[in-house]
This record gives sequence, structure tokens and C-alpha cells, in this order.
Amino acid sequence: MNFWRQIKNSIYGPEFYREQVLGRQTRPWAYFFKLILLLSLLLAIVGSARLTPPLKQLLSFTTDWLGQSFPPELLLTIKDGRATVVPEKIYEFPLWPETVLDLPETTTKFVLVIDPTIKGDELSLEKFNSHQTLLLLTGEFLMSGLPPDKISIVPLAKFPTFTVDQPKLDSWLTKINQLLPALWLLVGLLIFVVAFLFMATTLVALLLLAFVVQLIAHFKKLSVNYRQAYRLGLHAGTLGLLSQSAILLFWPGRSWYGLSVILFLLVVTLNLKSTSV
Repeated sequence: MNFWRQIKNSIYGPEFYREQVLGRQTRPWAYFFKLILLLSLLLAIVGSARLTPPLKQLLSFTTDWLGQSFPPELLLTIKDGRATVVPEKIYEFPLWPETVLDLPETTTKFVLVIDPTIKGDELSLEKFNSHQTLLLLTGEFLMSGLPPDKISIVPLAKFPTFTVDQPKLDSWLTKINQLLPALWLLVGLLIFVVAFLFMATTLVALLLLAFVVQLIAHFKKLSVNYRQAYRLGLHAGTLGLLSQSAILLFWPGRSWYGLSVILFLLVVTLNLKSTSV
């Protein structure tokens, strides 16, 4: 049967379910994986087209900011839970361009401030706010957040050992700039993999939903074993997968996971007719 007709009949086609699905004339596994492959590809293409331009702009902005803000004499090392800077002094990385971020009761002027003079017992909210920054790196801790009162403190012991100076930073930025032309492909590939794996979790949900299919069949005086119920579920999940894909395309950020289950039960109920199978 034509794949597109299978999609139509999987949404509503009582005779299709009775004669082909329950009659084992279809290949539900091949149909299911073909469906989620196509939907994942569609999400990848549309998602990449939407996300790549702002992401590319953000990366370009960040690389420009780092290239112009990083002091050429600075050597920063984090090792064994401690940060050291050479030469040892306070370093301030301003917002780019020269802007000021207005927040309640404070004014933020810097993205990062490195202050190796602050000791562990000197950490305080007042100390953080006085630097007018989003990130404050001390000799042993990284303070971050939105002042005046939303901050967190992370010990540098949780960070891996690394060293950064101007030549190493330039090397990193060059590699990032080289990846920018292929960013759309990387974003699309990531969306495709995530979407495919997310839709594939339907197979796990069907382990339980197949019992519900059997229960609905019982009330309709139909004899459906577990294997048949699972096969039927591979087709009956079509409308739920289409709806979730539409939500991701047109209302990204919203998660109506319960809708897929409701649609699944509706499709099963409408397509299981009270006739012998």
C-alpha cells in the first residue's frame, strides 16, 4: 500500500485496521520508522532554518567580543581547584559594545571580572555586587547570576584543568569561525537525532498502551492479543506523532505530551469496530 495512504488509513480506516493491521498484512515496524524518519527530517530542516541565523549571529558576536576583550598579556590557569593569573591583577571584561545593562537596584557593566585578591572567606553578596558583573572569578570560586540577589557560587574544584592565553584563544576562535559556514548542517543534524530519539520513545510507551488497546478491544467484544495490540499501536500513534511535530513547528517551547496519548486512544476507539476479527 502507498505510504501516504497508510498514513491516512492509520488516522481513520476501520477496514484497514481490521483486514490489514490485525490481519498481519502490513509491516508496522517499517511504517513506524519511516514515519518518524520523515518527521525528524522535516523538523531538522525547519528548525535549522530558524535557529542557524540567530545562533550564527550569537557566535560571531561572542568571538568578536572575546577577541577584543581578552587582554593580550593575560595567562589564566585553573588547576587543582585554584585560578591563577599572570600578571596578577584584576581583569574586567566589559559588555560589548560599550553598554550598560540596567537591572533592579544595580547597573551591570561587565560580563566577567577576574579578581584573584578575593579570599574564600571574603565571598559575599556585597562583594559580588560591587564588581557590577555577571561572572566573578576568584582564586577558588566562580560567582555568577543576576544581581542584586540572584547569585550562585561554584568551587573551581569542579572545573577541569585548563590554561588559556591570547594565542590559544585565537586558535579556538579561528576554529569556531571555520565551523560557521557548516553550522546549519550541524544544527540540523542535532535536531534530527534528538527528534528521532524522542519519537522513538513511543515504542516504550506502547509496551503499556498495548494493554489499553486490548482493554478497548474487549469492551468492543473483539479478540486482540498483545502482539496484535502492539502492531495496531504502531499505526494508531500516527496522529499523535503528527500533532507533536506540528506543535514543535508552530508552537515551539510548548509540550502537550498528554495530547498524543488522548489522540492515540481516540484513534484506537474509532477504528476498532465491533465485528469479529
